[in-house]
Formats: sequence, structure tokens, C-alpha cells
Amino acid sequence: MSEQKKTFVYISSWKLFSGSSGLGLYQFDSETGELEFKQMLNNEIDFGFSFIDQKRGILYIVNETEHLPDARVGGGGQVFAYKINPNDGSLQLICRVPTYCANPCYITLDATGKYMIVANHSSHSIVTKVEKNAYGKYNIMVEYNDSVVGLFPVAEDGSIGEPLDIVKHTGSGFLREQFHANPHSAVMSPSGKLFAVCDNGEDRIYMYQIDREKSRLFLEAKPFDDVPGSVPRYAIFHPTKPYMYVNHEFRSLSICCFRYTEDGELELIDTLSSMPEGYVMGEHDEQQDFRFHPSGKYIYDTIAGPNLIAVYSVDEQTGKLTLIQYQQVDGKWVRGCTLSPDARFLLVTCMQDGGLFVYAIGEDGKLTPTGYGGKQPSAVYATFYQP
Repeated sequence: MSEQKKTFVYISSWKLFSGSSGLGLYQFDSETGELEFKQMLNNEIDFGFSFIDQKRGILYIVNETEHLPDARVGGGGQVFAYKINPNDGSLQLICRVPTYCANPCYITLDATGKYMIVANHSSHSIVTKVEKNAYGKYNIMVEYNDSVVGLFPVAEDGSIGEPLDIVKHTGSGFLREQFHANPHSAVMSPSGKLFAVCDNGEDRIYMYQIDREKSRLFLEAKPFDDVPGSVPRYAIFHPTKPYMYVNHEFRSLSICCFRYTEDGELELIDTLSSMPEGYVMGEHDEQQDFRFHPSGKYIYDTIAGPNLIAVYSVDEQTGKLTLIQYQQVDGKWVRGCTLSPDARFLLVTCMQDGGLFVYAIGEDGKLTPTGYGGKQPSAVYATFYQP
């Protein structure tokens, strides 16, 4: 590994398939793309999505589960906050707090670093109850876990406080699997004013804002109703233009292109398929992680099943996309992708076989395998940190 400024990578493991839990620490060579394993920092927790406060050097990461460790069953998941040692990348636990919902799956800080928003996917657990009505007839009552978006305060040391506001999503979708809401992302716009929450249980996209005087989340614009059964998953914003893009989990593997206003109004510009022409979709094919190149010229979309990275060029005048490449990934169940700090490399994780793959990004946005990578069982998401 070449002599250079240290760059660390944290890769989470979530044993949804098989394998193991934990959080892997790697050192990354920003000249070659080489990924060097250092150690597993925790092999007992099911870790999912992660977010790094680059200014304060703090890693936030969700424990994507239905059960608090101190409860016999239930209680929801947690967010962990770790202080990063800039010398070796080791972590010191600051705090861990419950998210007040099952399966937290996305976290972000606002532009000030004083607020955290957590999207909780909830679960498909169902409780069946019976009650006797006033006429003596017995009725079947079906209940399920709440699905919420939470607003939390963040202290100067990075610790997370008690929730300030919890918004419940209560709708359902077109498909049989969409029997209740599932908020799946909470992505901040470049201005810092909006937070796009894709709810793949309701087929809706919410554009939340923070009322800083009342410490609550609110909507100025009504949610956007996506195509029934489309299952919107992640949103990403163009870094300088008023465009936002949303991918979809299954059935309708496509990208929607929107023009948005700072009040949160969404106007659909275009929708295009993410799959190769003539491809016959499998039952479990899904779009996964989704990244924008900081130049604003390219988008990278990972697709599990066929295990592809779809690369798009962006027309900055219209916001529309053009497919320029399919990069085959030699792994099973492509899950996460993230750009290196200088945006010269794309790191991809595979959840089913634990494959890690590093691709060089050319001036034309296209990907070329570097030959570097590794294996980490149940690898989910990767996050870069450069002290």
C-alpha cells in the first residue's frame, strides 16, 4: 500500500441470509484502490446503514433489528455513535440509543449537525387478536408494528438525545406485500432544507423539513404518490441542479427523475427502466444502493439478482438520464456502493457471498475493475473516512 494520507473504510455486516454480524475496518489506498483488511471491530451486532460526520469524526450506524438487546423480544432497533481514532481507525463508543421502531435502515444529519433523522423500515411481523363486539360476535383484529421517521437532537460531542419528534406513516400499498408503511431512506437536499423519505410500503415520497423552533418534522408539500406497486427505495439529489432521482425495490425496477422546489413540490420529468432490454426479471431482483457522482454528471445504481451496476449520464439541462454502461459484478446479491473521498473509485459490497469489489471511475464515468477487493460475510454498506 502506497504512502499517503490515511483513508479508512467501515463495512457493516447484517446476516439476513447467512454469515455473521459485525463491523469491518479497512485501510484504503486512494492511489490504486487497494482495500486492506485491518480487523473486525464488533462481531455481535447486526449493523446496517452507516453515516459519518466527517467534521467531528463520528461514525453513526444502525442496528437493523426488531429487538432491543435488553428486551426479551421487541423494542425495535438502535443507532450507535462511535468516535473515530484518526490514527488507526479504531472506534470508541459514545452512545447507543433506541430508534423507537423496528429495523432502522437510514440515518442522516442535518447541515448544522444538531439534528439526526432516522427512517425505520419496521417489519413484517403481525399480531392477530380477537375481540367480541357489542352484538356478541367475535372479530379478527390484525395489528402490525409502527413505521416511523424520527427526529433526534445531536450534542456537540456527537451523542444522541431523546427523540424530539416521531412521525408515524400509516398507509399501505398496492401489492400484497405492502400491507403497511415502510420508510426506507431520509436523504438531505444540497440546500439542507429538505429530507426525502421514500416509503416503499406506501409507494409515496415525502419531502420533510425541520421546524427548528418547535423541534419537529413537517411537510409543506403533500407527499408524491408513486406508481402503485413500484416500491420506491432510495432518493439522491443532483449536487447543484433542482433534480432528484428515485430507484425502486422490485416489480418496477426503474429510476424516476424529478424536478423539485425548495418547498418540497415534486414534478415527474421522466421514468426509465434500469434493466437490460429483453431481460426477464426474477422474483427477487431488486434495486439496491444508489449514488451520485459529485460532478453531477453520473449516477451509479446497483441491481441485485443479475448483480449489475447500471451507470447513467445526466443531462444537466433537462435532468434526464442516459444509460452508458452495465458493469457485471462477480458476487452474489449486490447491496451497497459508495464513492471514495476523491470520487475516483466505487466500492461495492455483496450481501450473500460477502464479496467486496473496487472499480476505477474513468473521466467518462464508466467503471473498470481494479482487481482489488476482499470478502466479509454478509457485507452490506461501506463508508469512507479520511481524517
